[in-house]
Amino acid sequence: DTQSFVKAGLHFDGPAFKSFRKYCEANELIHISTSVVEREVRSKIRLSVKDAISAIQTFRRKARLISSLNDEKIKGLFEEVPDEDVYTSAEAVFDEFMKACSTEVLEAGGIDNEELLSMYFNKKPPFGDGKKKAEFPDAIALLSLKLHLQDGEKIYVVSDDPDHKAYCDC
Repeated sequence: DTQSFVKAGLHFDGPAFKSFRKYCEANELIHISTSVVEREVRSKIRLSVKDAISAIQTFRRKARLISSLNDEKIKGLFEEVPDEDVYTSAEAVFDEFMKACSTEVLEAGGIDNEELLSMYFNKKPPFGDGKKKAEFPDAIALLSLKLHLQDGEKIYVVSDDPDHKAYCDC
């Protein structure tokens, strides 16, 4: 689930991701994701980078006084880097993680749209009460995983989302 990536701060060199990656590289785990999660993570990365660039710009405005100091470490704080280079580098870290984990990304094209609509209108997980339209990406991702499974095969879904858990319990 995208939430797992966000909860880890999108820090793909953090302890949890390093450990996960190690098991994938040793072929002890198989990483399966969905196009929904991949797109959501990319969107979250772009938002995070946008916030960081904004914070840097605010810092530079407020710290103009020290920008003229003759100290190389301080001058480095004011070095300009094109925004697009930052976005590209941040996404490259995610791409490298996915590649290192030999991630199989499942497309949503084959899901049963009638099953999706039935889940929504019958308020079944991940939708539940309140017809939570924002849950469509989660439902599509879960149905993509379900479609991938063979009879009797099991998969671990990593998420703290109670709606994900409710769907998996069904």
